[in-house]
Amino acid sequence: MRKIFMITIDCDLRTDDVALRQAALEELLNSFARGGAAGHITWFVNENDFHLTINHPSFLREAIERGDTLGAHDHLEPLEGQYETEPLLERCGQTKQTIEEWLDEQGYDLELTAHRTGCAVQRTVIYAVLQNLGYTVVSDIVPGRLHHDIRGNFAFDNTGIPIGINPYYHHLDDFTKYQSQQGFLLQFPMMNMVFCPYLSSWEPFNWETVHAWEEAFSRKGEEVGVFVWTWHPYEILNEARTEIDAQQVALLAQILSQLHDEDFELMSIGEYVGESGSN
Repeated sequence: MRKIFMITIDCDLRTDDVALRQAALEELLNSFARGGAAGHITWFVNENDFHLTINHPSFLREAIERGDTLGAHDHLEPLEGQYETEPLLERCGQTKQTIEEWLDEQGYDLELTAHRTGCAVQRTVIYAVLQNLGYTVVSDIVPGRLHHDIRGNFAFDNTGIPIGINPYYHHLDDFTKYQSQQGFLLQFPMMNMVFCPYLSSWEPFNWETVHAWEEAFSRKGEEVGVFVWTWHPYEILNEARTEIDAQQVALLAQILSQLHDEDFELMSIGEYVGESGSN
């Protein structure tokens, strides 16, 4: 089985120290370069909350020049769980407009086609708005999990979805129908959502989960299995978020090395879409 491993970073920076944010982003770029992952990372940019086009443009330019994929990451907590078309269009539309205007100003012929909601919130109206804005790829499903957002609002219930499922197409109102291959949006289910050990609502990265997904793919006789790992730049900081944690950096290096040893192929969402001819 061909094993495709996607490292997807939700760019929630979660510290007021802009210099430390930049240092964390640069450390990730360096770690991925050392580990042979440069050009194969997907960065979901949280522009509304952290203004990366203003505060971290050098990071964005370096990611693009390497061939990494940029997507958008909209946290919707300001809507307090009331998901209606106009507020969603305003918030998500602002992200897309700001990033795409910056890309144009920098001379990049790119548009955002991939999106992930903060805390993986899933609603038909959200997907309708994303489709209206021109997104064709989403990544919100977390098989086997039920979750609330950081303010306690219900985010999703994916407890009825098994692990070991590949990207699938869906319509706006059937996003949990993982056996579908019909629809406008291409959904990339997530295997795991964190890296560091101190985010108590999620299990940190562990090989048991990776191998469980691998076994699930194998049982179904899949020729290709896609493993989507999701986390955040602040997870290479110490728990107080005052400095880069050398142990986390070393652990990332070990993970990248083992992925190579176990014959995983690193790939961004953009590479996958390009290779498969999707959209």
